[in-house]
Amino acid sequence: SVMDLLSCCSYAGSHLSEILSNRDLPREIRKQAAFYIGQIGYLDALPVLERMANRLQTRGDEQEALILPVLQDAVLLLTAP
Repeated sequence: SVMDLLSCCSYAGSHLSEILSNRDLPREIRKQAAFYIGQIGYLDALPVLERMANRLQTRGDEQEALILPVLQDAVLLLTAP
C-alpha cells in the first residue's frame, strides 16, 4: 500500500532522494527510501543513487556500507532496458 501511495505522487522521487541523502536519519529509513526509488522507478533520483553508491564504495565506513546493496539494486532497476 505504501508503494501505491508513493506511485501516485510525481514528486515522491525527489522527496525520497532527500531522505536517502540525509545521514541524520536512521539507516533503515534511508534503505527503504532507496528500495522504493528502485521499485517505483523514479529516474530523477538516479544521480543521487549513483553518487551515493560511488561514495560508499570508495569510503571504508562499514555502517554506511550497509545501504550499498540496496542502492546497487535500485540503480540496476532504474538502468535496466
